[in-house]
Amino acid sequence: MQTEEMFIGLNEAQLEAIQHPLGVPAMVLAGAGSGKTRVLTTRAAYLLTQHHVRPERILLVTFTNKASAEMVERLQRMVGIGLPFAGTFHRIAARILRAHGRYIGVDPGFTIFDEDDQLSLMTTIIKELGLSTKETKPRSILGAISSAKNELLTPAEYAQIAKGRFQETVARLYPLYQKRLERNNAVDFDDLIMKVIELLQTHEEIRSHYQHQFEHILIDEYQDTNTAQYILTKLLVKPQMNLFVVGDFSQAIYGWRGADYRNMLALKDDFPDIVTYKLEQNYRSTQPILDAASGVISYNTSHPVLELWTQNQEGEQVHLFEAARDSDEVEHVMKMITMYSREYELNDMVILYRTNAQSRVFEEALLARGIPYRLVGGVRFYERKEIKDIVCLLRLFVYASDELARKRIEKLGKKKLANYLNWIEMQKNTFLSSRTLKHEVHEGYGIQEKEAQEKLESKEKDPKVDFDSIMEISSNPNEPTSALTLLDAILQATAYLEQFDPHDEEDASRLENIQELRSLAAQFSDIPSLLETIALVEQEALNREQQSSSGINLMSVHAAKGLEFSIVFLVGMEEGLFPHSRSLLDKLQMEEERRLCYVAITRAKKQLHISYAHRRLVFGTVSGSIVSRFISEIPSSVVTKEGGVQFPFTSSFSRPSVVPPKPTRRIVPLDDPSIDDFLEGNIDVDTFLGA
Repeated sequence: MQTEEMFIGLNEAQLEAIQHPLGVPAMVLAGAGSGKTRVLTTRAAYLLTQHHVRPERILLVTFTNKASAEMVERLQRMVGIGLPFAGTFHRIAARILRAHGRYIGVDPGFTIFDEDDQLSLMTTIIKELGLSTKETKPRSILGAISSAKNELLTPAEYAQIAKGRFQETVARLYPLYQKRLERNNAVDFDDLIMKVIELLQTHEEIRSHYQHQFEHILIDEYQDTNTAQYILTKLLVKPQMNLFVVGDFSQAIYGWRGADYRNMLALKDDFPDIVTYKLEQNYRSTQPILDAASGVISYNTSHPVLELWTQNQEGEQVHLFEAARDSDEVEHVMKMITMYSREYELNDMVILYRTNAQSRVFEEALLARGIPYRLVGGVRFYERKEIKDIVCLLRLFVYASDELARKRIEKLGKKKLANYLNWIEMQKNTFLSSRTLKHEVHEGYGIQEKEAQEKLESKEKDPKVDFDSIMEISSNPNEPTSALTLLDAILQATAYLEQFDPHDEEDASRLENIQELRSLAAQFSDIPSLLETIALVEQEALNREQQSSSGINLMSVHAAKGLEFSIVFLVGMEEGLFPHSRSLLDKLQMEEERRLCYVAITRAKKQLHISYAHRRLVFGTVSGSIVSRFISEIPSSVVTKEGGVQFPFTSSFSRPSVVPPKPTRRIVPLDDPSIDDFLEGNIDVDTFLGA
């Protein structure tokens, strides 16, 4: 391929980055939709064809194997040449370890333990020490060890800095875990990079070999690197200094995985002569959508922000829908989907939400209307493990002969099953006592005393009356429904929630799913009705899935990174949902939430619909909501308001020029009145932190 053909359609900034001179590091700041994949691929093609670099001398690193495969395929189409060294950090590290790991005691035939293997191994170790997996949660311990390895901390080094009971427990288990891995001739994913760094640091001849092997290092999504990946980059880039990284500070959304966008800032310190290129022309979205994204991200002050622009100046304004209730929000989205389906394919539309638990109401609404959908990057709500577990607990409570439910619960532990069966019998006997029935009326079970007495008398006359028929809904809307009350009782009796660590990202997501199930249960008067609805919805979802391979997309914002859609519905834009409640008191986490919002907005090509509700059923209780701060950060000039009362917007946006202060933390006594003021929306987070 001629150079002219290779460069067709590229803009000036892209061409300048691709033709960056050799021997000097380069950092390409590539905004959303700015064509970074083409720039990275064309850079490789440029090196191969114009500088005649041999394919094996180029190292191309991406964060997914899919991304690397796509780039290699593009390269094959462009110049007919592949790259033998293309893949993730972990894949490249594994190849190096298998070739030279024996120099640091790693057998070339090592096994890589996946997450399930690690969990099983850690559970075994904890039990062998006589510890309780309820108090010493294997997943939390593994998460701490992973963080330590990402920071290149050995067991001995971690033990020296461990503080507090949890870290001291981790310090005790970390060396045992490593020894057990070695006994199994195994490594985990974090070991791959950590051990390669050890190999390169301790064996100069091997380090020199790979430094000359990889004359050119190209790395995608550099804002997602962790400390270990950054150190590995530094070890490999010398002496040629042909480092070419692509990234975007504003799309750094994986801090909870250990990713640190500050590595891009550190490059300027470690490589003072590094040249920075900015790709700010967007080829995806209309200008109103870009203005909305820029308005939100401009409030972040800890990192550079690109000024996105497009030649596509035309386009509809951002649609903002204010709903009185969450059900109104769902109805509005369904109405818009129906309208747009006349012009767009369903698979060119997406519903984005902050947490996976939010998918349920949209799944059910789409099923009810016969609209096919695809749940991307996740599992259907009722197919999620924790939901299936709890549904089986409910089924066994109602139907003692349910063999499948019994088997699933038995997998949680035979002792747990036996205890649960005993508890069920105790509860049924208790509820058949008139004194208890009357007592439960006053305790909020929602059974009217007169109706309860009638049920009891009916039971005495006809012993075949179902126990479940006693559990009926109250006419008093302020009292919890029977289904929710019994569900909570079962969760408490089985201690099911104790297996989850709310500080663990995955466990926190599972807890949110369970809370969403409570919201569903709050709408039913009895357990059989709840179970029947769940079964019907799940069967309908399965039928639809089998009938159609396409449909409207449902996914979390995290899962949407790297994707684009003509129509985007960004739902649940309320404080506590988006931004998430875990970020409200931490400015650094709030900035990541804002970057996440930026990512969500920039998925839209033609239409962006943002919605929020003033009242929402959350965790089984209807409560008032506060509109997300991110909405007020969108310029009013690009917004069309629909639905409820007007909401104040900023009239324009500008990037703050002040130096960001250090993150503010405040220790608050539980009886501090400012807590109520903050939760009720009377004061904002900055005022609260400074109170």
